[in-house]
Amino acid sequence: MNCLSELIFSKKNYTKQNIFYNEFCIFGIKFRLKDLKTTTKYQSKIIESYKLFADNLINLLRTPAIAEKKILIVEPNRFHGEVIPGYIKYFSELGFNTDVIVLPEVMEYNPFCRLNLKNVNIYTLDRNLINVFLSSPKVNEYDIILFTTFDTYSKNSPTIFDTFPNIKEYIEKLIVVEHRTESADINLKNNKQIIILANLNPESGYIFANPHYFGDVNITSKNKNITEFITVGTMKSFRKNSNLLIDAVKKLDKSGIDNFKINIIGKETLKNIPIKIRKYFNILGKVDFETMYKAMEQSDFFLPLLDTEIPEHERYIKTGTSGSFQLIYGFKKPCLLAEKFAKIHYFNSENSILYKHNEDLADSMKAAINMTDESYLNMQQNLKNTADEIYKISLENLSKII
Repeated sequence: MNCLSELIFSKKNYTKQNIFYNEFCIFGIKFRLKDLKTTTKYQSKIIESYKLFADNLINLLRTPAIAEKKILIVEPNRFHGEVIPGYIKYFSELGFNTDVIVLPEVMEYNPFCRLNLKNVNIYTLDRNLINVFLSSPKVNEYDIILFTTFDTYSKNSPTIFDTFPNIKEYIEKLIVVEHRTESADINLKNNKQIIILANLNPESGYIFANPHYFGDVNITSKNKNITEFITVGTMKSFRKNSNLLIDAVKKLDKSGIDNFKINIIGKETLKNIPIKIRKYFNILGKVDFETMYKAMEQSDFFLPLLDTEIPEHERYIKTGTSGSFQLIYGFKKPCLLAEKFAKIHYFNSENSILYKHNEDLADSMKAAINMTDESYLNMQQNLKNTADEIYKISLENLSKII
């Protein structure tokens, strides 16, 4: 293949149910577009995007084979991009050159915006073209194939084995990241091919490796006048209890404490903030990674907002973890957390502000606001020591399976 036009080796028009279609075939993958005047501009954008994906595939296929160790990292979903830089970093330290494949939805928010590592190539493909690549001889050049999510969250193709059946041909090279151990593949687990992000059970057979490297980030000290809190992620109750935050802010405001603000990042944002306390909230919504990283850098404390009484939150001590903890480790931002969730994630009173009951969150926020610069730096250093220890353990665990 010498030019992109050779990729589009068939195009035909046909009518179905009185609707006129254009059908294209790229690398044997067919897709069709309604030929309506109102969508001509939209169709053009889709075709150009698909040509770009095809260019990515060509470049990926043409990357020359090298003698050094090589790993392919694939994220098959439109999320979980935040874990990829951390795994790139681990395998880079273990001597691997890295090719990364992500969906266009991941690149739209660019989790690699702070990444500055050598021997890393990042490609954008849709699932069809990922399948094309995974069926090519090129895959044989990799020593490891790492999927950063095992589930593909589709009714008809719920796992990577269903969505990308060709990977079964090189299953011995496969490592997967499991975000929910209750759905783990038993054979992969028994063969020690599953990475988990929290050290839930050292005897379970899972590989603990927490990816909390995001690239070049600034570790900042406490703000002088206004203490800034931050929370990241959906505010749906099965992930965070926003009412804890609302109640805590009400208490602080009532007691005359007003030298703070709260940065809120996530698709599902707070919708029930009383008018009287709205001035304390900076709602950013769903943002790209660069915007999120900047907000993390300018904030002082992290609010995971886990509830000791919500059954769904039990997963954070039994079967999974939260991306919030990765950000806390990576940006060295002490968190305010219920004791129930602390130990298993390496948090303690030296590197975090812990509280026993939900109603204690306001007092914990008050303690954070009143914390001296010296105490903050000391807590931040302890958190750095914790993050460094987690990094060391994770790297050692990965080194044992390659």
